[in-house]
Amino acid sequence: MERAGTGMRSAPNLLSHALGRQALGHQALVERFGRLPHRNILRGRSTTPAVQSFLDRGGFAGADPARQAHSGSGAGL
Repeated sequence: MERAGTGMRSAPNLLSHALGRQALGHQALVERFGRLPHRNILRGRSTTPAVQSFLDRGGFAGADPARQAHSGSGAGL
Protein backbone atom coordinates (compact mmCIF):
# COMPACT_ATOMS: atom_id res chain seq x y z
CA MET A 1 0.00 0.00 0.00
CA GLU A 2 1.28 3.46 -0.92
CA ARG A 3 0.88 6.63 1.03
CA ALA A 4 -1.42 8.78 -1.05
CA GLY A 5 0.50 10.69 -3.68
CA THR A 6 3.96 10.02 -2.22
CA GLY A 7 4.96 6.79 -3.93
CA MET A 8 6.18 5.57 -0.52
CA ARG A 9 5.17 2.32 1.13
CA SER A 10 3.45 2.41 4.49
CA ALA A 11 5.32 1.22 7.60
CA PRO A 12 3.54 -2.18 7.77
CA ASN A 13 4.42 -2.87 4.13
CA LEU A 14 8.05 -1.89 4.69
CA LEU A 15 8.23 -4.23 7.69
CA SER A 16 6.61 -7.03 5.73
CA HIS A 17 9.08 -6.51 2.88
CA ALA A 18 12.05 -6.49 5.28
CA LEU A 19 10.89 -9.66 7.04
CA GLY A 20 10.32 -11.38 3.70
CA ARG A 21 13.85 -10.50 2.57
CA GLN A 22 15.25 -11.77 5.87
CA ALA A 23 13.35 -15.05 5.52
CA LEU A 24 14.60 -15.50 1.95
CA GLY A 25 18.13 -14.78 3.11
CA HIS A 26 17.89 -17.43 5.80
CA GLN A 27 16.47 -19.89 3.29
CA ALA A 28 19.32 -19.19 0.87
CA LEU A 29 21.90 -19.85 3.60
CA VAL A 30 20.24 -23.13 4.55
CA GLU A 31 20.18 -24.16 0.88
CA ARG A 32 23.88 -23.27 0.51
CA PHE A 33 25.24 -24.71 3.77
CA GLY A 34 22.48 -27.03 5.03
CA ARG A 35 22.11 -24.89 8.16
CA LEU A 36 22.53 -21.35 9.44
CA PRO A 37 26.33 -21.18 9.71
CA HIS A 38 26.48 -18.31 12.17
CA ARG A 39 24.89 -20.60 14.77
CA ASN A 40 27.52 -23.37 14.60
CA ILE A 41 29.42 -22.23 17.69
CA LEU A 42 26.25 -21.80 19.74
CA ARG A 43 25.09 -25.27 18.78
CA GLY A 44 28.46 -26.95 19.28
CA ARG A 45 28.75 -27.92 15.61
CA SER A 46 31.93 -28.18 13.59
CA THR A 47 32.54 -25.60 10.88
CA THR A 48 33.61 -26.54 7.36
CA PRO A 49 36.33 -24.54 5.57
CA ALA A 50 33.68 -23.06 3.23
CA VAL A 51 31.54 -21.93 6.15
CA GLN A 52 34.55 -20.53 8.00
CA SER A 53 35.59 -18.56 4.92
CA PHE A 54 32.05 -17.16 4.62
CA LEU A 55 32.05 -16.17 8.30
CA ASP A 56 35.57 -14.71 8.17
CA ARG A 57 34.49 -12.35 5.39
CA GLY A 58 31.59 -11.00 7.41
CA GLY A 59 29.23 -13.86 6.82
CA PHE A 60 25.79 -13.20 8.10
CA ALA A 61 26.38 -10.02 10.12
CA GLY A 62 25.36 -6.85 8.37
CA ALA A 63 25.13 -8.46 4.98
CA ASP A 64 22.41 -9.45 2.58
CA PRO A 65 22.49 -13.25 2.92
CA ALA A 66 20.23 -13.84 -0.07
CA ARG A 67 22.58 -12.00 -2.40
CA GLN A 68 25.67 -13.70 -0.96
CA ALA A 69 24.22 -17.20 -0.89
CA HIS A 70 23.19 -16.94 -4.54
CA SER A 71 26.46 -15.42 -5.68
CA GLY A 72 28.36 -18.46 -4.42
CA SER A 73 31.44 -16.37 -3.68
CA GLY A 74 30.46 -14.35 -0.65
CA ALA A 75 32.02 -11.37 -2.41
CA GLY A 76 31.08 -7.94 -1.26
CA LEU A 77 31.32 -8.72 2.41
